[in-house]
Order: sequence, then C-alpha cells, then structure tokens
Amino acid sequence: MHGGSVERGFQMTRLKVSGMTCEGCANAVRGAIARLASAAAVVVDLERGEVAISDDVDPAAAAAAIEAAGFGVARRGPAARP
Repeated sequence: MHGGSVERGFQMTRLKVSGMTCEGCANAVRGAIARLASAAAVVVDLERGEVAISDDVDPAAAAAAIEAAGFGVARRGPAARP
C-alpha cells in the first residue's frame, strides 16, 4: 500500500474507490480525506483500488469527499491492521 504508515493495531475502514488510476489520483483522494481530518491516517492501494481510513474519520463523510473529488466509492468495512 502507498500513502503513509499506520500504527500497529490501528482500526481502519476500507473504501473501494473506482477511477483511481495513478499516483495523482491517489494524492487527490488523500487530499480529500485530509480536508476532513488533517491528522487522519489514510492508506491508498492503487492496485486494489482501495483506501483505508482511520476510525476518527466518518466513513460517509469520507465517501462524500472522495466522490466530490471525482471518484466512485463503495464501503468495504473494517480492516484491522496487524
């Protein structure tokens, strides 16, 4: 995954993001989440087309922000990080 480190045991929520094809797209998604919560952990996986966000970000708000940035979103559920 690209996009930063996540602390061990940190609870994440995964969102399936369509239309994300390059690092520029990944940066746009990261920026959309950062505008919601600047300290949020965001991990983008371009190969899987997924974004994992820390549990301090409302998933519905994150999905709306990502959609406003021009991408499609489907919630995948919790993703515990080892």
